[in-house]
Amino acid sequence: MILVVVMVFLIVYGYPVAMEVLWDGRTLGKAALGIRVITTEGGPVAFRHAAIRAMIATVDFWLPPGGLLALTSALVTQRSQRLGDLAAGTIVVRR
Repeated sequence: MILVVVMVFLIVYGYPVAMEVLWDGRTLGKAALGIRVITTEGGPVAFRHAAIRAMIATVDFWLPPGGLLALTSALVTQRSQRLGDLAAGTIVVRR
C-alpha cells in the first residue's frame, strides 16, 4: 500500500515538477502543443515554481467541478493564468 501511495505521488506531483524543471518548462504534453512555462519575468522555471504549480493543480483540476476553477481563472486574468500560475509567478507561452 505504501508503494502505491508513493507511486501515485510521484506520478501526480513528481512528473510535472521534474519535467518542467529539467526540460525547459515543458512536459511531454506541453512539448506536443508547442507551449512551455516561464516565470512572469521571462526566466526559466525553478523547482519552487514547478512545485507550487503542481500543488495548486490539485485545487485547479482535481477537486470538483474538475477544471472549472482553472478555466475560470484563465478567462478572468489579464494574462490568462490559472491559479497555479498566479501563485507561482509563472505564465504559459507558445514556444
